[in-house]
Amino acid sequence: MGGKIKEQQNESYHSRPLGKFIAQASGRHRDVISPLHAEVLATRFVALVLVQSNHGSAGVIFERDSSLVLTGLKQKDEDQSTFGPIIKDTKGLLQSLEHCEFRHTNRDANHAAYRLARSGFGGTSDAV
Repeated sequence: MGGKIKEQQNESYHSRPLGKFIAQASGRHRDVISPLHAEVLATRFVALVLVQSNHGSAGVIFERDSSLVLTGLKQKDEDQSTFGPIIKDTKGLLQSLEHCEFRHTNRDANHAAYRLARSGFGGTSDAV
């Protein structure tokens, strides 16, 4: 598979998708202590889906509205934060992909993510 896959948690009004859409998921997670924790877990989930679905030969673009998550994924040193082990695991998964790019998107542009999160409030299972 050639081209790029764009993982976009937050859809921007002024950007166009550059690649193919793989999946969306919505559901409740236990023991999530903060929005940042949820975003770290969501990033790990997407990395796991990409690796398990053999999309490793495509370029992947991760867009996040959390600069803390992006910093954790981009830095070479081990993350010493509370979520460091999850970030380390995510980085390990992403190493099997040929090319990963991380971009920041404004929180104001996350209407798609907001709708998806709202749809998960009533459910108890994941929908992929």
